[in-house]
Amino acid sequence: MGTPGRGQVKAATEAAPLTEVEATVAYVSEVPWQWDAEQGNPLEKWARKLSSEWAKAPGDADHHQRNLRPELSWERLAMTARTQKAEAFVVHGYELIENGDAAQLDELLVPSRDRKAAVTEFVILRQRRTRAEGDERKFSMDDLWKKEILVDRGGCGELVYRWLDREIRPETGAIRRDRHADYRSASSAVHAVLAVYFGEVDACVVSRSSYSEVLRTNPKGLAARLEEARVSPPLLKHVIACPRSMSAKRRAEVVKSAEAIRVQLADGAWNLTVPKPDDFKDLRQLIREWEKFYGDGKEGNPENPPSTVPTPAVQTSAPGARISEGRLR
Repeated sequence: MGTPGRGQVKAATEAAPLTEVEATVAYVSEVPWQWDAEQGNPLEKWARKLSSEWAKAPGDADHHQRNLRPELSWERLAMTARTQKAEAFVVHGYELIENGDAAQLDELLVPSRDRKAAVTEFVILRQRRTRAEGDERKFSMDDLWKKEILVDRGGCGELVYRWLDREIRPETGAIRRDRHADYRSASSAVHAVLAVYFGEVDACVVSRSSYSEVLRTNPKGLAARLEEARVSPPLLKHVIACPRSMSAKRRAEVVKSAEAIRVQLADGAWNLTVPKPDDFKDLRQLIREWEKFYGDGKEGNPENPPSTVPTPAVQTSAPGARISEGRLR
């Protein structure tokens, strides 16, 4: 995915004066977001904050009626991008890699702290097994064959399932996730971890940061009974994208304006910085490998199953939630 003018952003930004930016912000709205209301949707929080900062009258209570566009799907967001009806697009990193070219979008900013982009690591947790002396067998996804597994998305949409799909097929041969095990959405990371702890399910998948939060409540007890069977690489979470047609001068103005913006999330305060190439490295590798198995039109794509295979009903622990177009609805 190319970015015309991207290399000019840093140099132009250094010379750009602090400027007031007016910009319309778009994001894909998820209703309901998730059942942990305290966390909320981080994409929506960023979108609303940017919309407020970049309104014609900063602090205007009605700014969202004019310069905030909650789109119903990525297809609609892409149409908004191609028709240049917005200048900032708050999206998941993996979605930009997969759909950025079609939407004519480029990465511009990433949520950061201490100049480090926000990433997530997913961990597969299960109860500790008693090992016989000399048993050094490593964990395999085959160990979860036909087991019950709770999955917490960790504020990253379908990213956790991209990683799981990539792990499942090479090790088990299962062409679809539902043929490997019973994966169900968890209402929260706490729910997922405790369900494994009490033996209600066989395993769970949560973000490392979420597990660390739960672990603090009972470090000795949880650590004694649970083990990290597998950990993902650090994967970029969210991106503020811009239309590919945006000039280097305008990009520099937006970047400069974003320097003072802060958003308070469940895990602390975050700001925005220009992404580095390495920020996307592990995420791009994951998506490349995932698309080898599940690219559009290929057999076994979890989001585009062959017509000969009936699509199973989505199982979820929260009533009223369903999966549609790769999003939580």
